[in-house]
Amino acid sequence: MTKKICSWTLLIAALLFFEKPASADYKLDPDRLREEFSRAGIKTGKTVTVHGIPCLEAELPIGKSVADLCRTAPLLREEFPSRAKSTGYFNHVNFKLERGEKGEVFVTEANQLLIPLDTTIFPVIFPEKEKRFAGWKNTLVIDRKAQWGALYEGEDYIACFPAATGAPGRETPAMKGIVQGKFREYWSEKHQIAMSWVVQFSAEICLYGGLMEGPRTTGGSVRGFPEHVKEIYECVEAGKTHFEIR
Repeated sequence: MTKKICSWTLLIAALLFFEKPASADYKLDPDRLREEFSRAGIKTGKTVTVHGIPCLEAELPIGKSVADLCRTAPLLREEFPSRAKSTGYFNHVNFKLERGEKGEVFVTEANQLLIPLDTTIFPVIFPEKEKRFAGWKNTLVIDRKAQWGALYEGEDYIACFPAATGAPGRETPAMKGIVQGKFREYWSEKHQIAMSWVVQFSAEICLYGGLMEGPRTTGGSVRGFPEHVKEIYECVEAGKTHFEIR
């Protein structure tokens, strides 16, 4: 696995090994997109740069999903669903999940989305090299502030993925150590849920693949999109891979 394989253009496409069509234009005109949203009654905000990627702010109406939003704009419909998935990933939201009210289940409360305008850029979230990891085969890092995870091979940063940590009052603790175990399927007695592609950090805390409703929404463990966590799961080794939640 190399950074070339795990680049942002591959990660945003549902699987780490997706290849985008040669004809696709992955740099979007923000003015044209803003106009298309306006015609559809979607409110937009500023063009901002997040993790080095230019994004357009757009409101997600109640009862609508990222997929619904992307279908309203011809620019985003051109490469649907890859654009819907990339937008969902960037906002830590399953692209099919509708916006609902607080307290509802199987909805997202995200009301303001960031639409990535250039998916050829690798997100600038983690250092490209972490020399303190040089002596280890691979290291898994979870950044609670950024709500993203990263995998390092030696000291080289090779992949990143959106992650969700603990909700307010159930925050994921800062910790570091060696991965204790791996389980393709695991029943959590604590949370009364089935987990997939589990990477165990401690008796209480793990990384697993599940429904992403937004950042900081778990009961204390770290959740990622199943397709991303599966690839991370395949790369780490119990008893050997180091991890750091910071």
